[in-house]
Amino acid sequence: MTRPRNSGPTALRGPAAPVLQRLLADKGLPAGDWWPFLVQEEGKALPGGLESLSGYVLTRSGEVFGWWLDWDAAAPGDGDYTFDRWWKVARPQREFQQDREYQRARERLGLGPGSEG
Repeated sequence: MTRPRNSGPTALRGPAAPVLQRLLADKGLPAGDWWPFLVQEEGKALPGGLESLSGYVLTRSGEVFGWWLDWDAAAPGDGDYTFDRWWKVARPQREFQQDREYQRARERLGLGPGSEG
C-alpha cells in the first residue's frame, strides 16, 4: 500500500510556505514526513512581507510539534526567520483527539485515527 506523501506546496500555501519548509527541514523534518495543522496568523508583521504564524506539525511517526514563526535580527547577514518557540506535544492524541485538522493531518500522512504511542 502506498502511503500519501506531503508534496510540500499542498500542505503549506502562501508566501510563508518556503520559509516554513526550510525551518522544518532544519529541525530534521524533510518534506513528505509532516503535515501542518491549526496554522494561524499572529498579527505581527515580519521583514520580507510575512506575518508571524503559529501552528503545529504532525510527523509521519505520530509526533506533534508546536511552533511560532518569528524574526531573528541577530542571525548572520541581515537576520532570518526562525521558530521563536518550538516544543514537542507530550500526548497529541489526548490533546487533539477531537480536532478535525489534526485528524485530517493523520489521514494525509496515512496514520489513521490511532492512539497514544
